[in-house]
Amino acid sequence: RKTLGAVCFFIAKEFIKLINPKLSEQQINQIVQWNLLFAQEYNCDINLALAIQATETHFDWQGKSKKGAISIWQIMPINLKKICKLQGWNYSLINFSSFDSLQKQIEAGYFWLNMLNKQHKNNKEVILCEWHSGTKYLHHSKINKYTIHFDTKNFINKVMENYKSLS
Repeated sequence: RKTLGAVCFFIAKEFIKLINPKLSEQQINQIVQWNLLFAQEYNCDINLALAIQATETHFDWQGKSKKGAISIWQIMPINLKKICKLQGWNYSLINFSSFDSLQKQIEAGYFWLNMLNKQHKNNKEVILCEWHSGTKYLHHSKINKYTIHFDTKNFINKVMENYKSLS
């Protein structure tokens, strides 16, 4: 079991270095350690989680999207507020753009990913569609290659490319 963890740690570390060579060794180690911890705690696929983080922010926890999504996962503040409420965290006390909050950022993403996994029975395409476009989009369209918005298709394809490179 320790060998598996070491292999996973090494693969994740090399993947993050490849995606964002500007990160320090300490930052990469923290990102990997928290991903390993929360992937296990929330029973999520660490490769999918790392692929989402790589696609969304290249592991930059300070990023903010044009639409206002924040954190290493690019989660919308409304969803982060829901996560904080469900987790018993005080949203107003957490700066989701600082390295000091990176542990909470990563845990929040795994919490959300776990909820989506359960809701969509681990269907990666549907999970990624909701991750990128939100629940409103899912309720108004079928999930197939003809109805997913172009940007969302690109997002899903990029995540899956990153996912395959980790598998």
